[in-house]
Amino acid sequence: MSKDDEFVIVNPFTGQPFPFAPDGTPMKGLSFKTEEERQAFITAHWSGPVVAMVETPVK
Repeated sequence: MSKDDEFVIVNPFTGQPFPFAPDGTPMKGLSFKTEEERQAFITAHWSGPVVAMVETPVK
């Protein structure tokens, strides 16, 4: 699992981290320290469009 100050790429339909990128790269335990690092991984391993979502607390 990731730390509170790191990013993970989560499937919005399941709420769980993706086990593999679309190109087959394993993602188990993968987290990113910066938004730029995450975006570079997405650019390298996703061929189609990606929608970024942010968790929003409900009051």
